Amino acid sequence: MQRNFTTRCEMSVVALALAAALAASPFDVVDAKDRSKRSAQGIPAKEKLAVATNEAQKWQKDAMLVGVETRTATPVGRAFSWIYLFNSAGIKEQTIVMVDDKGKVSRLPSPSFNVYRNAVGEFVDSEQAMAEAVKNGFKSHDFGMIMGLKKDQRAEWQMLDKSFFYYVDAGTGKFLRKEKND
Repeated sequence: MQRNFTTRCEMSVVALALAAALAASPFDVVDAKDRSKRSAQGIPAKEKLAVATNEAQKWQKDAMLVGVETRTATPVGRAFSWIYLFNSAGIKEQTIVMVDDKGKVSRLPSPSFNVYRNAVGEFVDSEQAMAEAVKNGFKSHDFGMIMGLKKDQRAEWQMLDKSFFYYVDAGTGKFLRKEKND
């Protein structure tokens, strides 16, 4: 119960940061008709990670990846844009780097330093994580699923459908658990 509450609080903070980032985003808006045609397209999370890391290190040399998220995951674990959250321990701040499937990059300050603090390290890509969640009951739909990666004790991919959170170990790609979205 405490974990669900903590998870929801963390997701709320990230959702606020994401909403602020998307509101200020220079990325093109994709209408619903175009989204359905492109649902199998997009990019996996790791495809633009090097670009995001390079941008974050322009901001602070000690920038380390602490989170990855999208609100536009397709049923195969791809997205048209990914949000990468980086920490700088030196200045105790975070920045958000957004990269779209065409390579457009935008960097914005993050409103909180306390949400994610641990570097995620090496991780399986979003497509593998989504496939594992689907294999274990995740109910995908055409477009707009939330998918995120963070690390507490271990790095985990978290996916949310209408009823449940699904967790996949980001290091191994193995399914961990399913929890009711109260």
